Amino acid sequence: MSKQCFAVILIFFLGVLLRTYSLRDQSVWSDEYISVAYLNAASWSDFKAEYTIFSPDMPPLYFAMLYGWSRITGDGAVSLRILSLAFGLAALFVVWLLGKD
Repeated sequence: MSKQCFAVILIFFLGVLLRTYSLRDQSVWSDEYISVAYLNAASWSDFKAEYTIFSPDMPPLYFAMLYGWSRITGDGAVSLRILSLAFGLAALFVVWLLGKD
């Protein structure tokens, strides 16, 4: 294994570790609360109508994905944070792709 490959794996592992450290211990933030409070809506349009009352300028793409994600994983704070964790880890990979020779 090359040094560069080892460094990428190490950075990715550190990214996972830092993003998951005390994930369960953190309280729900206001934007997460808005998401969690209305995830049990009967439909996406009901959910969208509810969250736009509190955050009218929030784009719906993330909330649409979160709504679908909650149907698969549940609506607990940790299970919902995993979606953002996955996006953060994907961002590490994209940054590596953009920066490599």
